[in-house]
Amino acid sequence: MKKYDPMLTMSALNMAIVSLHRITSTGDRVVLDREYDNIINNLRMGEINADPELTGLYQEIVRLIHRGRLRSEVLESIESSYTEQKQKNIAEIVTENILPSFSLNPLKWLGKLAASSASEYFSLKEESKQTSQNQQEQRKLKTEELNEYDELQRKLLASSWKLLRQYKLPDSYMLTQNALDDFYRAVQESDPSKRLRMLRSIESDFVMYSPYWFCMAKAAHDSDNHEEEVISFRKFNEVWRPVLRKDPYKLEALKFRINELVNYGIKDNDDGDIFECLSQFEQHTQRNDWANHIYAGMLYFTLGCKDKAINCVMRNIDFAYETEASQAVLSRFENELPYLKFSYFIYNAEKGNAIAQCFLGYTYEKGVEVKQNLSEAVNWYLKSAEQGYASAQYFLGLIYEREQNYSEAMKWYRKAAEQKYIYAPAKFYLDIARMYYFGEGVEKDFYEAFKYSYNAAELGDANAQFVLGFMYSNAEGTAQDYEEAVKCYLKAAEQGHAKAQYNLGFMYENGYGVPQDKTEAEKWYRKAAENGFTDTQKKTERLNLAAMAGGLDTK
Repeated sequence: MKKYDPMLTMSALNMAIVSLHRITSTGDRVVLDREYDNIINNLRMGEINADPELTGLYQEIVRLIHRGRLRSEVLESIESSYTEQKQKNIAEIVTENILPSFSLNPLKWLGKLAASSASEYFSLKEESKQTSQNQQEQRKLKTEELNEYDELQRKLLASSWKLLRQYKLPDSYMLTQNALDDFYRAVQESDPSKRLRMLRSIESDFVMYSPYWFCMAKAAHDSDNHEEEVISFRKFNEVWRPVLRKDPYKLEALKFRINELVNYGIKDNDDGDIFECLSQFEQHTQRNDWANHIYAGMLYFTLGCKDKAINCVMRNIDFAYETEASQAVLSRFENELPYLKFSYFIYNAEKGNAIAQCFLGYTYEKGVEVKQNLSEAVNWYLKSAEQGYASAQYFLGLIYEREQNYSEAMKWYRKAAEQKYIYAPAKFYLDIARMYYFGEGVEKDFYEAFKYSYNAAELGDANAQFVLGFMYSNAEGTAQDYEEAVKCYLKAAEQGHAKAQYNLGFMYENGYGVPQDKTEAEKWYRKAAENGFTDTQKKTERLNLAAMAGGLDTK
């Protein structure tokens, strides 16, 4: 069973601590607005462990910051000149750089557009240059307000110490006031080389704080230290946790990863492929982040996904965000064929680039702006998979499974699984489990089937939880565990899985793994029936349950 990750709680707490520190260090209401929109009011509090003290403090922070926010018309006035400059920069890239270079090298513009489309959260330094003296006065926080924020930050720091002991975590998970002061001084340094040195010197205090690694990567990038930039972004991904609904740090890290995949063709199987990165990129993009919608749309178009490209840019037009540049891009989409860009990937694929080879396999398999050709897809997937690229191994397994060539499907699925292919859905692991359970393309092996069922269940999938419950019940000897089976069934049942609801009712009715409870059994039987679990299905399932329990009464 998947256990709660205490890093979720600590990461959420540290995000709030650093936000308050940033507010008190700058004394700036625009910073306060940024922190409220991007961090404080963006925390996924429902997904971290309930802690009354932390929850109370968080609610107090929300009330206090909301009270101190700028009026919308004042904020718009402060932001307007910077926004105009950003619109001009993007428009220049779109009209002067991107469109003329499309036919020659569609990705020549990528780095420049990535830099110009940085999320609003990171724009403050440039924005402050555009404000008048009067606007700067309006931005200042009062002394009493700063004192209130400072006191809340100290309370959060005390809470972090308590949670550290509660979860028995090492001290490296906790931030301190002195470390935060040094961190703020470091990130404010304009000289990138000096900033990088300063950040290196405080690494031990921030090793488990993902935004620190983002700042390290940015400083390395600004210092033209590509190797340290790559290492820092990898560290970021290792310690990052999904505590924000729309994470600006994750968004920029994904942008870096996309640029790496496209421009360098690096082979790093743990980080997935460019389509998965783009999908996550969209998930973390705010609705009003028009520049990043253009970035995603241009990249989708270059990759041959015309419909996705249009959808990205249409978000700007539908909600009236920077329509002029968006219309220019959309017009180009409608008048140019994406597959003309494939020459870039064909060139790299023929040179042996595994990313490009996998991409070509995908386009031929799906018929994305080219004629669908399964044999050509398999050809390119094989070239990529044989170099160890996990995405290609996974896609190859899917094709062979559809063709019922289970031995080849198992071969490639297993290779992808051995590399912990993190972007595969739960069904991927369940397919491997099924093959081991029934001996499809491999010798029957219950314990291998159990292992892969467990991997699938860890992803939170309801069907995988149900299957794992069945595996716990159907195991032999000491591996059989009705209590764990009940836990799995409950996880699936709470997600509306009808068979799991029925099985849970059966366990309560017969006292397997839980105290016998007819009322609870009736409750889950009723839920299963409401979800359409038919009498025919019930009969089959009771026979299955009888078999797995070693001869229970099937009447």
